[in-house]
Amino acid sequence: MQRYFLNEVDINGNTVTISGDDFHHIARVMRMGPGERIITVKSNGMTAIAEISEITDDAVIGTVAEWKNEEKELPVRVVIASGLPKGDKLEYIVQKGTELGAVEFIPFIAARSVVKWDHKKVGKKLERLQKISKEAAEQSHRTVIPAIKEPMTADQLAGYASGFDHKLIAFEEEAKRGKLLYSLLS
Repeated sequence: MQRYFLNEVDINGNTVTISGDDFHHIARVMRMGPGERIITVKSNGMTAIAEISEITDDAVIGTVAEWKNEEKELPVRVVIASGLPKGDKLEYIVQKGTELGAVEFIPFIAARSVVKWDHKKVGKKLERLQKISKEAAEQSHRTVIPAIKEPMTADQLAGYASGFDHKLIAFEEEAKRGKLLYSLLS
């Protein structure tokens, strides 16, 4: 069954209303019709199976058939901070990190970063990354859409991470010295 994340305004009692990109996906791409079922997820993680009752010109209307209690998230909060890579690598990091259970992504501006984001385009880039995060969360049957933070400098990132219990930094030279991630955590 296809999974769709909904805003609180999209659910009124046991009636769900889906519009925008998700409407297009249900009606035009998947070509679903009345009687078919989808999984809907509220912003608080509550999951329901909804049966499509009507498809209008701009919305899919359904009725909640069953509320489910799903526990699919990791027992720890994993936040991934990544320097700004070239090309579409950050999109790949967000997609795969979401599929693996990360709850937040922070692009950071490293001192030696080759990539520099144009301040005028940051909003569009973050919007694109948030869309990738949402789609990956739907695909991997998550109950939470990971957040994408504004790019931070290394100092801002250090301040933000000061409240974290554990901080791991991936450095390719450490593996050559025999220090492996599993030995750090055990």
